[in-house]
Amino acid sequence: MSFRIAVVSDTHLGSKFQQLSALRKFLRFAKREGAEEILHVGDLFEGRMSHRGSEFLRFLDSADEMVDYAVAKYPDTGLKTSIITGNHDISLMKESGYNPVRAVCKQRDDFKFMGNDEAFVSIHGVKIRLYHPGGSPGLAKSYRAQQEIWRNEITPDILLVGHFHFFNSVYEKGVTGVNAACFQSQTPYEKGKNLHPNVGGVLLDIHNNKRVGVTYVPYDPLNSDW
Repeated sequence: MSFRIAVVSDTHLGSKFQQLSALRKFLRFAKREGAEEILHVGDLFEGRMSHRGSEFLRFLDSADEMVDYAVAKYPDTGLKTSIITGNHDISLMKESGYNPVRAVCKQRDDFKFMGNDEAFVSIHGVKIRLYHPGGSPGLAKSYRAQQEIWRNEITPDILLVGHFHFFNSVYEKGVTGVNAACFQSQTPYEKGKNLHPNVGGVLLDIHNNKRVGVTYVPYDPLNSDW
């Protein structure tokens, strides 16, 4: 049996740099192309980060506002979305005292909350790890995915990594590792660090022998897509 799933990450809803139009296009495309379900690798929300000036980079402020916005605006394709939190989501938890991603999942039948920062899901017997680390990616784009694969004795068939806002795929130790790109255009914070995000989603084609085809679907970012 072969099947297809869609992967998105770092949608950062509430950010003035969110790319909701690209997210909508990708999810519709993924459904047309036969994706069975969607995996979201964290940072559904922009959150309330502590770096200086971050309050000027978002158009929503409170956890309640962001939850209401996601419930109303996140594209509903009829496919199930399994989701974890990321560090921006956790920033809302620290201020509000409740989990905003879990709150969305309680109000949207198409969302399923899997955990904070990481989770394992099994689809047709294929074991997939969703992971949203912190920190920097290292000197090479493949470094963090490779590090996670090699330092863990129990490995999944597929490792999906969020947080870093770029696309990259590796194959190590029988594991397909994918950095899942993002749906947020370059922010002033990223520009100051000379970071250039990849806006888009990923399709995974998984075959009988657990061989995985990885396709990155890029989009040109829009200005003021909020």
